[in-house]
Amino acid sequence: FCMSRKVTTSARNRALMAAYEAGARVERLAQIYGVSCKRVRAIIADEQNRRRVSREPFYCNFRATSAEPL
Repeated sequence: FCMSRKVTTSARNRALMAAYEAGARVERLAQIYGVSCKRVRAIIADEQNRRRVSREPFYCNFRATSAEPL
């Protein structure tokens, strides 16, 4: 796996959350992203919270287009 530019932590966390929502297991995500299972769970909890309360444009847009309540 080679990337020409560094992925930001927020982009990684968003991708991890998307994979989790698509059905990936915590253990597999930990392997893929090179973090512990405990860290994966913390990222998921943080992303869920951000989706509810963050004022960042990404999350505001996400809430606006989300069909189900968070």
